[in-house]
Amino acid sequence: MDEQQLEYTFHITSLLTKKAQGDQLSIEEERVLAGWLSEQSIRKHFVDNAINPEIVGKDIVRMGLLTDSDVQLEMFRTRLAQKKRMIVFRRWVAAAAIFLAFGFGMWAVWLQLATETSPVKLTSRYGEDVRPATNGPILQLDDGSVINLDNKAEGIVSQSGDITYVDGEYVQNISADVKWVTLSIPNGSNYRVTLSDSSVVTLNAGSSLRYPTRFDSQERKVELKGEAFFDVKHIPSQKFVVETMRQRISVLGTEFNVRAYTQQEATSLIKGKVAVRSHEKDIFLSPGDQAVVDNTSLNKRTVDVEETISWLDGRIAGSLVGLQEVSPDIERRYDVHFVYPSDYQARERAYINIDATENLSVVLQALEQTYKVQFKIKGKEVFVF
Repeated sequence: MDEQQLEYTFHITSLLTKKAQGDQLSIEEERVLAGWLSEQSIRKHFVDNAINPEIVGKDIVRMGLLTDSDVQLEMFRTRLAQKKRMIVFRRWVAAAAIFLAFGFGMWAVWLQLATETSPVKLTSRYGEDVRPATNGPILQLDDGSVINLDNKAEGIVSQSGDITYVDGEYVQNISADVKWVTLSIPNGSNYRVTLSDSSVVTLNAGSSLRYPTRFDSQERKVELKGEAFFDVKHIPSQKFVVETMRQRISVLGTEFNVRAYTQQEATSLIKGKVAVRSHEKDIFLSPGDQAVVDNTSLNKRTVDVEETISWLDGRIAGSLVGLQEVSPDIERRYDVHFVYPSDYQARERAYINIDATENLSVVLQALEQTYKVQFKIKGKEVFVF
């Protein structure tokens, strides 16, 4: 960049900063800024939407504006991590400064990163609004140490003591002295783990799986709280066992879903064959069967397995369910709590198929029409009336 271009860049940056701070531009300054904006239509789009970096971030990816080298990008990420205070409440001012330091391409990168760290407060007809939660998973080792995992990664792979993300990025090596670990998924999203035998377990929000770093020669045992979908690798000489508070599920190689959030638990078989033991009783499931366990009994019934595993696709589905039955799943997805009036009585039962990737207000609107109720969102509480 020659001296004249550099001077022009400084001037445009100063105009952007003045506009960001609410200062009035002179007629000449307005003319210069308007000329700069008109040179590329995308510049005007960025300026018009600078207060909403979510919109900008999506357009950056779609239009391929990240033209700076990988080295520049990594330097920028490092600088941002070291100086988080650069994302200040006057987002425009910081954007202008970054434009000056790195050029327009890196300003685009900053706007995308700002989306992740400076969320815009949402509103709706219910007062506030809530996006699906994005809390990060935690891996706790039996020696007490904790690994905070990236919530943007789809999951982890646990092989030969090494923990990596599914894309191959290295996380950490686990000492041979550590025999068991617990993967905890907070409210918000799903997360999967590939175990040392290559079986894959996808955990639903609000769930945890305790598993050995290396399986022994006799059986492959894991312990579940919450809900998970199991795709078990077939090893004839080594059965796979899932233990919950009320069930012991034994398989050799199959696909099945276990739901163990509450007093009533359920195991649904998608493919293969499993044995479920509870209350000193054993039952065997075929595809489409579901074992239901409560405090006193173990029973078998036929279910729609696609409905049972709809949560894998970000949906909440159920047949002839009341609002109080479906709301716990919504609570886990959005990290909120439903508050019912003391005299609330469930009247409506319905088939539910909710897209839980939408904002909460979209979900509540569908529930209002179905259950003939009204809602109010306040913080993390959803009031029903």
